[in-house]
Amino acid sequence: MQSDVVVSEGKVKINQSNLDYHAEVGALALNTDDPDAPVATLSYVAYFKMMDKKEKKENRPITFIYNGGPGFSSVWLHMGGLGPKRVVTSTPDKPVLPPYPVIDNAYSLLDVSDLVFIDAPGTGFGQFISHATNAQERQAQKYQKANEAYSIDGDAQAFAQFITQFLSRHQRWNTPRYLLGESYGTTRSVALANRLKTQYNVDVNGIILLSQYLSQDIDIDFPESNPGIDQPYYLALPTYAAIAHYYHRQLHVSEDLGELLREVELFSLGPYAQALAQGNLLPEKQKGELAEKLARYTGIFAREWINADLRLSGPVFVKKLLAEQGETVSRSDGRYRGASLHKMAAWSDYDPIMTIGSGFVSAYRDYLTQALKVNTVQDYVSDSNAISHWNMTPENRSFNLLPALSQTMKMNPRMKVMVLGGVYDLATPYFVAQYHLNHLSLPEKLRKNLQFHRYESGHLPYLDEKSLQQLHQDLSRFIAG
Repeated sequence: MQSDVVVSEGKVKINQSNLDYHAEVGALALNTDDPDAPVATLSYVAYFKMMDKKEKKENRPITFIYNGGPGFSSVWLHMGGLGPKRVVTSTPDKPVLPPYPVIDNAYSLLDVSDLVFIDAPGTGFGQFISHATNAQERQAQKYQKANEAYSIDGDAQAFAQFITQFLSRHQRWNTPRYLLGESYGTTRSVALANRLKTQYNVDVNGIILLSQYLSQDIDIDFPESNPGIDQPYYLALPTYAAIAHYYHRQLHVSEDLGELLREVELFSLGPYAQALAQGNLLPEKQKGELAEKLARYTGIFAREWINADLRLSGPVFVKKLLAEQGETVSRSDGRYRGASLHKMAAWSDYDPIMTIGSGFVSAYRDYLTQALKVNTVQDYVSDSNAISHWNMTPENRSFNLLPALSQTMKMNPRMKVMVLGGVYDLATPYFVAQYHLNHLSLPEKLRKNLQFHRYESGHLPYLDEKSLQQLHQDLSRFIAG
C-alpha cells in the first residue's frame, strides 16, 4: 500500500445511538534530518466521528492505539474490541472456523474518542525504505533502518514522529490526546509519553496500559535465568490460583474467585515472599508446609513444588496443570487449552490462544477491501517477528520504565494513568501491575491520578463480550471524565 489516503464512511450503533464516521486508511513517512530521505512508513487506520455544527473539533478527544509483541500490528485491538467493527472469534468453550463474522461493535471506543490504530514499524502495510540502486544495498539499508527502530528508544521515536505528523496533518494539536497500548504496547506508551514530553514538549491527557509490561526483571516466563530475584514467583501466584480455580483443580479453597485471590495475594506478599527470601537457609519442615499450601492453591502436587525449590515458572505451570489429560493451558489466557504437542516436554511448547490469530487477519483483509475500500495485493504483516531482533537491554541493563512513568507524571501533573489486567493472564500477571503502581516514586497527590481495573479475562480482555463490555465502560469513563 502506498502513502495515498483512502477515505470511506460508515456507521455503528453504540449505547443505543447511531454514530456516523469517516474512516481513513493511509501511511505516514518517517524522516531523519533529511525530509527527502524517509526511513520508513507506518500504516494506520483512523476513525473520525461525523460532527454536527454545534460540536467543536478541539473538544473531541483522539486516542492513539497499538498492540505489542514487539512486532505486532494493531489488528488485535482494532478488530478485537475498540474499532467500530469486531471479529467474532473463538472463546474458551466455543472454537470458530471460517468464515469469521465481522459485526457492528456496540462497545467501540468511538463514542467518546476519535481513534487512530497504528501499525508498528515493519508491520501492517508499513515498510522500511531504501532508494539504493541494487538489491544488495537496498537490503542492507533496510536492515540497518529496521535495526535502529527495533529497540525501546527507536520504537518510541518512530511513534513520536508519527503522532506529531498526524496531529499536524489533521490540525488536531489542541485536542485531548490519549495513548492506549497493550502488552509491549504499554512499554511503548510509557517511553513514548516521556519522549513526547521531554523532546517534543507535547503533553498527553492520559495513558491506558492494557496488560502492562514495564519491568523486565519481574518476568515469570524464565525467572530461573535471574537467580536471587524472587518477585516473579510470588507475584504470579495469584494468577496460578485463578487458572487452577477455573479448572476446579483446588481443594479446600473459597469458591468465590475474588475472596480466593485476596487470600492468595496476602499469602504471596507475606509467608511465601519471606520464605523465598531465605533461599537455601529455609528449614525443610517449613519448606514442606509451604509446598502443601502452594499445592492447595495451584493444583500442582506438593512434591513438584519441593522439587522446584518452591519456584515454578510460568511455562512449567501451564504445562503441568492439565498434563494428566495431555493438555497445556494458554500463557496469555489460562481459560484456553489445547493438546500438548510433546507430552514429555518439561514446559509448554506453544500457546493455544494464538491459534485464533488467523481469524483476525482473515476477517481484517476482507474488511479492508469491502468496508474501508482498500484494494491492494500487498501483504498485511500482522507479526513481523521483530522480537527476535529487539534490543530490550538499553545500556546492557534490563529495562525498567517505572522511573520514566514517574518522571512524566511529575512533569505533567494532570496526566491520568489507567492500568488494566486480566486474572487469567500469565504473560503479564495482574498482581505485577498492582505491585508496580504501589512502588511508583510519586508524591501522594499524584497517586490519585492512578487507577487499576481487574477483569475475569486474560491478556486480551476483549475476546469475551462480558469483559469487553466492562472494558468499554472503564475506558469511556476514563476518557470522558
